[in-house]
Amino acid sequence: MAHFFAYLLLSHLLLLLGSSSWTDAARPIHDHDMHTHYYKPVKPFNHLAGSRKGDDVAGVRDVKGYLQRFGYLNYPKGKALDDAFDDSLEQAILTYQDFFQLNKTGFLDTETVSLMSKPRCGSPDIVPGERGQLDHRRNYQTHYRLYPGRPRRASGQLYVAIRPSVPAELVDAISQAFTDWEPHVPLVFVKSLREPINAAADIRAGFYSGEHGDGSPFDGPGNVLAHASPGGGSVLHFDVDEKWAVGAVDDAMDVVTVARHEIGHLLGLAHSPVRDALMYPSVGAGEVKEIGEDDVAGVTALYYGG
Repeated sequence: MAHFFAYLLLSHLLLLLGSSSWTDAARPIHDHDMHTHYYKPVKPFNHLAGSRKGDDVAGVRDVKGYLQRFGYLNYPKGKALDDAFDDSLEQAILTYQDFFQLNKTGFLDTETVSLMSKPRCGSPDIVPGERGQLDHRRNYQTHYRLYPGRPRRASGQLYVAIRPSVPAELVDAISQAFTDWEPHVPLVFVKSLREPINAAADIRAGFYSGEHGDGSPFDGPGNVLAHASPGGGSVLHFDVDEKWAVGAVDDAMDVVTVARHEIGHLLGLAHSPVRDALMYPSVGAGEVKEIGEDDVAGVTALYYGG
């Protein structure tokens, strides 16, 4: 902790030299910071294993809500979801299976519902404007993915405000997650517990529960863990209701792994179908992931044209 606060003091001096000092002023969160849809909290989908087109089974509407949020379905806004396993759901499941390189069955087989039931990032896998969206015949690439238009950060310093809602015992870990990305991108993250006067922090990290003002409410333990803005946004939010830890703890989520993943989104990386990649959407309790080859290849292509 002493090293972290020494770093904060240095960050403060750097900001003073740049004619910016820090205050506790906050900025409202706007919907355009997030590319997500409302997601109704769900229980694991394992009880729906074997469901297929033509079935009408209680709980299928939750699968539709899941696939809608993560970019595989595009029902009209306000459409009530039902339990009918229709053509649209079959096509969405085929697209989901194609994205994750699963056996393309078109129904809720055991492998598919098992993956859907795992804790995961709240950012979508397929984002609006992505060519080939909702088409399972696309054959999604089998390595890192970038957002449409390839949004990225301008080189230089980025100011990170670690909000008071972050538990004190997790501050160092989240700070370290930013530092872990620095060898791979032309960026330096200046971290502080405060925000700059007369300027917005580039990124704001905080812990929230339920509906918290960005149009993407958290859903309690075990489902969506966190979410972040793609490319140039400022949002980095964690679900406070999860059980968090630092490192591999059997029944808890490693905050460093999840933070590294969400920072990847902030840098411009979309979700990767590579299971060993940090940018894979799902992570298990007690699982620790480093920034891997697929992730480094992605930011290298984005920032250095590799």
